[in-house]
Amino acid sequence: MRIFSPELYGDAVSNTLIHYALRKIVQGKPVKLLIDPSVRRDYLYVDDAARYVLELASMESAYGGDWHLRGTGQISQAELFDFTSPVVQAAPRFEPIGGWQRRLLQLYEPKVKGMLDRYEKRWDALGTYGKGYGGVSISYQEGIASTVKRMLAKYKVQSFNSKSSEMRSLKMKKSKEAVGVTGSENTEGMSVRGGAIDVDRNAQVIVDLSIEIEASQETVWGIQTGIEQWPTWQKDIAQVRLSGPIAIGSTFRWETHGLQIVSTILEVDPMNRIVWGGPAHGIEGVHVWSITPTPKGVLVHTTESWDGPPVAADPDGMSAALEASLSAWLAALKTAAESLQLTSGDK
Repeated sequence: MRIFSPELYGDAVSNTLIHYALRKIVQGKPVKLLIDPSVRRDYLYVDDAARYVLELASMESAYGGDWHLRGTGQISQAELFDFTSPVVQAAPRFEPIGGWQRRLLQLYEPKVKGMLDRYEKRWDALGTYGKGYGGVSISYQEGIASTVKRMLAKYKVQSFNSKSSEMRSLKMKKSKEAVGVTGSENTEGMSVRGGAIDVDRNAQVIVDLSIEIEASQETVWGIQTGIEQWPTWQKDIAQVRLSGPIAIGSTFRWETHGLQIVSTILEVDPMNRIVWGGPAHGIEGVHVWSITPTPKGVLVHTTESWDGPPVAADPDGMSAALEASLSAWLAALKTAAESLQLTSGDK
């Protein structure tokens, strides 16, 4: 038999836009909308979906046919997310995203375009596949409440009442002070470990790579932090403009794969470590670089986290894209640094 299902939701279903949105809500962060939240469609609680599949598998008459599983009726995402409010004690916040985000999705994973097109349609194509089964499942209100409660425990996030909001603000202020950040810099999507900024360890995608380079620490640091010179040794970067010195709070605008990105420098430890990040095309990224001396030169270690609707739509595809990009960056850095070291004769 073939079984078709509407979009599933539940704590165990992490590779969906619904899960991404619920996780942002329980963390007190705004949800970046990838689709029209007013469109009504069917959703199915994962526990009920599993029960329906087992029931069909136990029915001899079900074999040889096509079945589509039914939820409890059509509902909009806006209505669905309203059910989170009593549990987290705060109304969900939404932010729309524009055409650049979709371009990014199509660049890294073309199949996502078809998924988005299907999401935008205001009819339920699922009904065209075989016979319906189910329809007697947990209510959306109960299903969302159960999912959010489990996610709150999983991500260790307290209910978002006014008192906890004040505590988060105080902790954020202390984190900024720990790394010397002042003013209105946005530190969402990253964490502080031992006085240093780390990537978002709860992000959908985290890539961690290293490479050994036979060049001095000064040479590698100079090339890596010569931001406006990146296009001279990285073929994937078209142009870069740095606004200010290599210091916390400085920003740089750069273009890669035809996409415009604005990054903010979040931490600088000269010769040893640099961190930048910020939202770009629906992706919340944090990028950490470290340079450690070795007997032959240096070990360059890079870790980057990606989160956001484009990542939630296809974590595997985005992870592969990020890994390929960072591998190419490290290889290019090695070539540039070792060539400069050889030319300069600086041993």
